[in-house]
Amino acid sequence: MTNRKFFDEPIVRIKIGRIRFPKICPVCGAISTTSTWITTTPRRKQWLRPHWKPGFYASERKRLGLTLEEKKSFQVHICENHYISDDGEWRFRILAMLLISITVSLSIFFFIISGNSIWNGGGINPGIRGYFAILLASIVIGYLAFKPNALESAFQIIGFDFDVQYVWLKLKNPDYRAKLVEDNPLNVELVNWIVKV
Repeated sequence: MTNRKFFDEPIVRIKIGRIRFPKICPVCGAISTTSTWITTTPRRKQWLRPHWKPGFYASERKRLGLTLEEKKSFQVHICENHYISDDGEWRFRILAMLLISITVSLSIFFFIISGNSIWNGGGINPGIRGYFAILLASIVIGYLAFKPNALESAFQIIGFDFDVQYVWLKLKNPDYRAKLVEDNPLNVELVNWIVKV
């Protein structure tokens, strides 16, 4: 049985070696002033623990004769308003993970202290409002840190075909999609479903 995935809007199937991206922003459609790289790894398996993966360590890769995974990068033209530096984004994500880990650590102690207070007949700890405020703030900051930015949500790489000759792109902006098809007439097609392997 095949694993078909259907899409409401058509996605673009385009030959990797011959892509010419339009010189407009995929988010807003404005004339592009800069460009950025979108990188992905085809057929990347997710392991429960990274060190379980064969070739995780450099010495193991050398002993087994494995090479690093091939990465595919696409240079996409964007406007200044939607250009985001990766450094700032990763710093924000690291700070969000730090805040979430501190909140989780504090919640263990808070529940132990609150449970002890209730068990001894003292009622609910008055610091519960502060705890829930910190918990809510960490959830909101975590969501803001890890949600896709405007470019990631407008330009999504769905996957690759079996021999990594074609890439499937989900583009939110219909004008950008039409311009991409217009600029690459021989190497592109619009599809509504794909088979995931």
